[in-house]
Amino acid sequence: MIAFSWVWYWSLAAIAAAILLWVALGEKLYGIGRSVYRHFRPVEGPPPIAPEVVLGHPHAEQTSTEYPPGEKHRILVRADPVYLIENKSDETVRDITTGIRRKDDAREHVFTSHRVGALKAGESSEVRNVGSIPRDLLAGVHESDPVGAFLWWVRFTARDGTRWEVAYDPGQKRNLPQILESDESL
Repeated sequence: MIAFSWVWYWSLAAIAAAILLWVALGEKLYGIGRSVYRHFRPVEGPPPIAPEVVLGHPHAEQTSTEYPPGEKHRILVRADPVYLIENKSDETVRDITTGIRRKDDAREHVFTSHRVGALKAGESSEVRNVGSIPRDLLAGVHESDPVGAFLWWVRFTARDGTRWEVAYDPGQKRNLPQILESDESL
């Protein structure tokens, strides 16, 4: 009779161990399944809010040639941009680069001589003496509006590590923020 009671206890212990093993295995598989699910279908949260970094209305100190024969406007040979980048948010932004993009064909130029490591809350940086807009980008731009042919942009990294671009459209007089998928700046 004593031998039978030990077998009974060992049987119960084996059944309990098997149940615990299956529960642990189930929890592990559930965790792996959730991880795979989240990888392919991430949990949607609120979209990140762009720090309020804005560009002041740009202007260009320009040089034009004489009227070419048969043309109604002069050819722009030089346009030196001047504008302000302002951090109106309450956080410091870093890795600031700036440049322009043609509206009609999206060709782009980065003003490499104007790089700012960080702009604290409330600070600004004037873009001046960065050289002229390249002549190939000025080709076909009317002398009366060398600013309006371009989107003027600033790219920066926010505190949370998100890389942003704010493009200023002189025609709309609006700053348009967007998240960059990858860092395309130099």
